[in-house]
Amino acid sequence: MKLRVLSFLLVLITLCTLMLASCGKDPRFDTPLYEIPRRWSAERAYEYVQKNDYVVLYQYKLISGGELWDAFYEKTRRGEPAEVLLARYYTIDPANYGEEYYEEIKHNYPVLYVSYLVYDGETYTLQVRNSTRIYLDSEDTYPYLVHSVGQYKNSRVTYDFDWYALTDIPNLTRELYDQLHFSSDWEDVEKLRQTRPVYETHANRTVDGVPED
Repeated sequence: MKLRVLSFLLVLITLCTLMLASCGKDPRFDTPLYEIPRRWSAERAYEYVQKNDYVVLYQYKLISGGELWDAFYEKTRRGEPAEVLLARYYTIDPANYGEEYYEEIKHNYPVLYVSYLVYDGETYTLQVRNSTRIYLDSEDTYPYLVHSVGQYKNSRVTYDFDWYALTDIPNLTRELYDQLHFSSDWEDVEKLRQTRPVYETHANRTVDGVPED
């Protein structure tokens, strides 16, 4: 009896293997974002992207690959198909948070988000993945890639920004995007949902008048 059960299980496993092989690659994994194994830590993945063809940002500081982004953007401005890989690495500073809240969120850091952005000559498709997760966090399409440069300033913080976003709004600027965050109008909320900042760097940042390193 045991022999029959074992024989049946072996046949079943063989059939399942053949069926999976005939179906080819799972389309959910058909993206270069899976070059980074899920088992890697965010720190190891961060080291990997710096050594390969990624546009790499640490928080809002460009680390490497700026020429890759510039080449991508110039191609899209000419209406030529293009693609680019991006990575953004985040850490957390306990000095910026209350003790209780820091304890609540610290297990989420460090974290590396990798993105694959493709322009087909008409629309942009953006895939985003947390490097330690199995599946993509999101995959969306947009008609426009907008660019805005300027200075942000509030009562404490000042910095120069270089900002790119994917959006359904052709005339969107960073200033308008910030204004939408403070709006209670439902249409403005929808505009925010239709927009995804994809590349942003800050420079000459000061806090309470003191320059940051």
